[in-house]
Amino acid sequence: MTTRAAGGAGKARLLFKFPGGKSALVSRLLELAGAPVQGRYVEPFVGGGAVLGGVLGLDGTSALASRGVAWDASPAVRQAWRAVKDEPEELAGAMVRLQERYAEAVEQGAGKSFFFSLRRQLGALLRDGWGRYTATTTAHLFLAYTRLTWNGVWRVNAAGEPNVAWNGAGRLTVPDGELVGRWSTALRDVEIPGEGSWRALVEGVGDGDLLYLDPPYAPLPGDPKPRKGLVQYTPEPWRPGDHAALLEAAAAAGRRGARVLVSAGGGSWTQARYEDAGFEVFLVGERRSVNRDGAGRGAVDCLIGRWRG
Repeated sequence: MTTRAAGGAGKARLLFKFPGGKSALVSRLLELAGAPVQGRYVEPFVGGGAVLGGVLGLDGTSALASRGVAWDASPAVRQAWRAVKDEPEELAGAMVRLQERYAEAVEQGAGKSFFFSLRRQLGALLRDGWGRYTATTTAHLFLAYTRLTWNGVWRVNAAGEPNVAWNGAGRLTVPDGELVGRWSTALRDVEIPGEGSWRALVEGVGDGDLLYLDPPYAPLPGDPKPRKGLVQYTPEPWRPGDHAALLEAAAAAGRRGARVLVSAGGGSWTQARYEDAGFEVFLVGERRSVNRDGAGRGAVDCLIGRWRG
């Protein structure tokens, strides 16, 4: 069964943007998730945390869960969330200091040079391995970078180095300490593993848990209308075979008693595969704001699959 519905509007205030974020769909996803869960909330593709914030009640609604696991394939994203959770005051302070340095650079006509210096620092940190540094040391650079890139995009090349252009901003806006503190408090009982994989997290999901999967929108095998998009968030891109494996793993988690939601591109072939795997399919309008061609931005179909068994 396929149902078409409009996306909702409830949102938590976010700390950073991320390509493919689900801010506009949070209320619809929470509605489909149902009542609060007794177990954990597990999100292996957390990105900018729009849905995580809704589940934790940061959008002003009742929380669906207080315990959970949040992970992302990008070490930069993981490190950012670890800093928010464990070092909120240090992170907020480091962001303010970086904001002041950027303002000085802009005043001197060196905003672009500052940005590319920041990008080189992030590339060096990624090559060295982020585990050698405190969470704040790396996270404040990452958060500033995503606020100075074109449309807030985080993307890396095959060598794992960031490669998005400067947006020309005259001012670096940073999250205030109060907002960082609220997120830190909400994340108190949320585990943010430094290593791992989405497969391992999904395999650990069971009865009483709520699992939400929002992988990059790569085409599935055999899709007659494959999508092209920004899926290079890590040195190893998301491939069609990964999405097929994710669908199988999601269905297995549902059979173990978990509530499961998955979002994906809304092509007809995709819908058929999800329905055949045991998911009820809902189509919602999702705004695509990341596209080199302005005509390619706007509302597109997003599929939400809810496990029905």
